[in-house]
Amino acid sequence: MILTRVVPIFLLAAMASGCGVVTRSTTTTRTAVEVALLTQSLEDAIEELGVEAPTGGETQVTQGQSFHLVTSELASAVEKDYLISKLRERLLKLGLVEAKDKDSANLVVFPRVDYNQIDDHETLIGIPELEFQGFQTPEVKLFKFDKQKGRSKVSMYGTDASSGVMVFASDPVGQQRYYDRVTFLFIAKFKSTDLEEPF
Repeated sequence: MILTRVVPIFLLAAMASGCGVVTRSTTTTRTAVEVALLTQSLEDAIEELGVEAPTGGETQVTQGQSFHLVTSELASAVEKDYLISKLRERLLKLGLVEAKDKDSANLVVFPRVDYNQIDDHETLIGIPELEFQGFQTPEVKLFKFDKQKGRSKVSMYGTDASSGVMVFASDPVGQQRYYDRVTFLFIAKFKSTDLEEPF
């Protein structure tokens, strides 16, 4: 009997305070937070890629060598254009020079993305959104914890453009970024994140 009285009270309080909050609101495919989770975790991983020799010996790659970046295997990657741009930037920072085309390159570089995705986890103590006879009640949050992690893992290897022999291979590098939101009693909201400003 007590429960049947308490639930309507919570529902009325939620509607009165306007706390029917949509947790994901965007007019694009991904929210700005989701894009930041993907791109920043990806950038962290790419910044650790190197041109180490595949056998663990001294690298055969020298500064000033020209490279051609093979992007065909990245067609299905999330944030593909950003990924290609950051890979190209990383190779340039390592002292290589981008060739005009594959035929004029000293090195052919093959990047690989193991994953670049977002993990979502939600914990709710309260009453979820309910629909009854065409009427939808808002979510009542006594406590809610929304956790998002952007995880990326990348690697690359390079071959001699003339012989096809592998001259460098970077170990796979995995990185992640997070964005957490906590809501107490409808209105008190807190967030924790390692994303760069303005997030």
